[in-house]
Amino acid sequence: MGHPNLFLGRQPIVDRNERIVAYELLFRSSAASQKADFSDQNQAAASVVVDTFMHMGPNQVLGAALGFFNVTRQVLESGSIAVLPADRVVIEILEDIEPDDVAIAACEALRKEGFSLALDDYVPGDPREEMLPLVDWVKVDLLETDPKKLKRLVRQLRATDAKLLAEKVSTRAEFEHCHALGFEYFQGFYFAHPEILTGRSMKPEQAALFDLMGRLQRDEDIACVVEGLKPHPGLSVGLLRIANSPAMARAQRLTRVEDALVFVGRRQLHRWLAVLLFAEGCPGGFRDPLLITAAKRGRLLELAALHLDVAAAWCDRAFLVGILASIDALLGRPKQDVVRELHLDEESESALLTHSGRLGELLFAAESFDRSEFDRVEESLERLGIPAAEFQLAEIAAYAWVHNLGLES
Repeated sequence: MGHPNLFLGRQPIVDRNERIVAYELLFRSSAASQKADFSDQNQAAASVVVDTFMHMGPNQVLGAALGFFNVTRQVLESGSIAVLPADRVVIEILEDIEPDDVAIAACEALRKEGFSLALDDYVPGDPREEMLPLVDWVKVDLLETDPKKLKRLVRQLRATDAKLLAEKVSTRAEFEHCHALGFEYFQGFYFAHPEILTGRSMKPEQAALFDLMGRLQRDEDIACVVEGLKPHPGLSVGLLRIANSPAMARAQRLTRVEDALVFVGRRQLHRWLAVLLFAEGCPGGFRDPLLITAAKRGRLLELAALHLDVAAAWCDRAFLVGILASIDALLGRPKQDVVRELHLDEESESALLTHSGRLGELLFAAESFDRSEFDRVEESLERLGIPAAEFQLAEIAAYAWVHNLGLES
């Protein structure tokens, strides 16, 4: 995969219903930089392209979503990106690209090839204003835009044909404000790491799933799951959807929830109940970034655990710890209270609450990856004895697994 410590992260882009429609792909060559301050930005831009579409494959990294790529002026003018599948990518024109005749000609050539273009980090008075007729997306930088000028800027941009994307959304309040202003798409740490909203009550379906997960952890009979799902047909449909997904590799389609439970098996049932718990509680359902991030993190921990010479049951616990790490954001309650109600084993509980032990260290590495804190990722992996390159391969495999579950379709 090239550089042994290459990390390819991704940040979700969601629509007005908070469903994932695209990812911006983020390249990091080592732990030295968390902000992509590369000595050679052209190399960084090219590496994202190469590692995504040649080494890893677009379906593994993106699933059915679009991929947003940052390109420097040199890469833009080189014409090298014309080899990419135009229907899968959006080319981001960086803020430091001067809109001269050469750059405009390069953009026009890409449009003729069927590519979609975006202006990155757009602000009031942006010198790239004359490029607006050439682009399909405009990403407005909230951090660099005076809130008093944002409404006027949106009004100006809506006069164009470009889709409006609010980037660097960090809070729920910012999302709701931009939503009211008419932005169509949104990106930022808020969607990958939602803030905890207190005082939220669980839906009946969530309460049922939470109760069933606790019963399974207490080794109660699996028949209780069947009875617990009967009053909630939507949950049964969700479980059947998972059981029939490509990731489960089953040839014959299941139509009865009882058959799905037998096929999934008791050992792994708790993970699917956790996935359904998130799907029921997230605004975007199966395409919500919180669910996708949690499911991917769970699978990543499970795959990474294979490098620790542990039993299969430990890998199962790793999956559950990975997905439950966001349970406080989902339910709007302190993690300590929620975790203890689930009656988890001591090691899993300690990992979730204090990052203790090998399981806690593994969770810390995965959470640091989601925050693009790659120096901490490498430090944790070194303590665990997991090669960084193997961890990145596990990350990509986890992406592919989530896509094969059909959560984003």
